[in-house]
Amino acid sequence: MKKFAVVFPGQGSQYVGMGKELYDNFSIARQTFEEASDALGMSVEELCFENDEQALTMTENCQPAILTVSTAMYQVFQTEYKCVPFYAAGHSLGEYTALVISGALAFSDAVKIVRSRGRFMQEASTQDNLMAAVSGLYSDIVVEECRKVSVDNKVVVVSNFNSPQQSTISGDKSAVEAVVKNLEAIGATSTVLKVSAPFHSPFMHFFFFFFFFFFFFYKFGDMRKCQVVSNVTGKPYESSASIIDNLTLQMTKPVQWVNTLRFLESEGVLAYLEFGPKHVMKNLVKRTITNVSTYSYDEEEDKKKLKEEFQPAQDKLRFISKCMAIAVCTRNNSDDEEAYEKGVIFPYRKVKEMYEELEAKREQPTFEQAKEALEMLKSVFRTKQTELKEQEERWKELYNEVGYQFDFDIFSAFR
Repeated sequence: MKKFAVVFPGQGSQYVGMGKELYDNFSIARQTFEEASDALGMSVEELCFENDEQALTMTENCQPAILTVSTAMYQVFQTEYKCVPFYAAGHSLGEYTALVISGALAFSDAVKIVRSRGRFMQEASTQDNLMAAVSGLYSDIVVEECRKVSVDNKVVVVSNFNSPQQSTISGDKSAVEAVVKNLEAIGATSTVLKVSAPFHSPFMHFFFFFFFFFFFFYKFGDMRKCQVVSNVTGKPYESSASIIDNLTLQMTKPVQWVNTLRFLESEGVLAYLEFGPKHVMKNLVKRTITNVSTYSYDEEEDKKKLKEEFQPAQDKLRFISKCMAIAVCTRNNSDDEEAYEKGVIFPYRKVKEMYEELEAKREQPTFEQAKEALEMLKSVFRTKQTELKEQEERWKELYNEVGYQFDFDIFSAFR
């Protein structure tokens, strides 16, 4: 099984009827929709399946709707495959979904947050603002044109770096239209986006501090299941302590999606699985990285390909990958750098090399190789001074997800 990441789309991918097939056929999907409806005090099912496009497009509606559909898709995937991603990343709104599946944010809290986020953004909307997607030119050209056109209070900026030759611009309507006209004259194509506010731009600054304090009403925990790559930095979150800062900055800073994908590429990620309506993320990956596999869980043909590529029900290699994922996600409570080198970096590197060799040869790990991964994890816990309660939770997480594949008791292995 290839080293893979899961990616989640943002606003703009919504359509009436999204998630209906999953809702009708999978109990876990119905439970996800019901949990969202209970949390919001409204019918998310009706919003996704029955409302007209105009109602669904409203920012305060489509954000919780897309998050619900994306989470439901991922949950269905997990029930069938039980695969452990090495990384999760989401485009704008999608970053909240990534935090949910990582274990850092409760789903019921996430839908409430993005519902409020949508309202804040909706309030920032005026007829004088606009967003447009620009394709066919490298981003540095678009950045420079925005700089030239922006004067006084007529500002336009790049708000999304989506792929090397696709960017989104936000700002004053006349300034956006001027940039679009100038770029089309030198070969670009453009599309005005169906969104209600100039996201990821200085126009959202009014809500910056309000949103920052709003986050403190919610609890953000550790990313226990996989690492999440931040839109703002294009790098993984260092800890849960940085979540509020980054999500707040995301309101006014551009989405660094190209940098996000470049990071994942540098980490050896070879497969990208998109969970959400349509296939926007899949296309952006293909435009940015070559020689990788891409899948959209909203496309039936891709679901068939997934069954050929991923066979996790019998794949014992994911036991090793889960051990590695837990090792990376576990917080370090020690400042002993020498001990960290010996007790974390060295054993992790050794297991990683073993994993990559097995993956390259398409072989399954032996019992002894699985125990070596467990010994690595034990060393990581000891060196990072992980509390016993958290260790127990991690062992249970490992056993519940993949431990049944080997005929030994994980807990008794370390008595």
